[in-house]
Amino acid sequence: MRLVRGSILSHLRLCSFWDLMRQANPEFAPFADQNDFLEQVRNSNMWLFAEVGADLVGMVTVRGWAESWPEKVLGVYIIPAYRYKGLGVLLCLTAIQEAREMGLTKIRLHVNPSNGRAIKLYVGLGFHSYPETHNGEIVMRKDL
Repeated sequence: MRLVRGSILSHLRLCSFWDLMRQANPEFAPFADQNDFLEQVRNSNMWLFAEVGADLVGMVTVRGWAESWPEKVLGVYIIPAYRYKGLGVLLCLTAIQEAREMGLTKIRLHVNPSNGRAIKLYVGLGFHSYPETHNGEIVMRKDL
């Protein structure tokens, strides 16, 4: 397994990954559509993809610069067949380290309250939940 920057991936590979995400989770909606996803990958400061052989199996991003968000947001997604194998930890730790190197002092994320395994992962990485919510999701923050 290796990590690959989104900026160097071909349009076709990114579209294939989008299709895998949507097949596994049709309700997965951090992006309006495939074009929005592709635009975000091309225009965001940090997108890393996990590659196993020729397949993209996971991604992590820190977004918010283009949107001028006061807090940058970590997002992670793993293809179901590759979950619970430590890939989420690796992707998150890599993104957190890069965020520090970019000068961020804190980061936030949003997680579905029914996703107990993800919440446990994020708590283990030092994130803390806050009473506020974002579109029904738990807001968690971490000081870097």
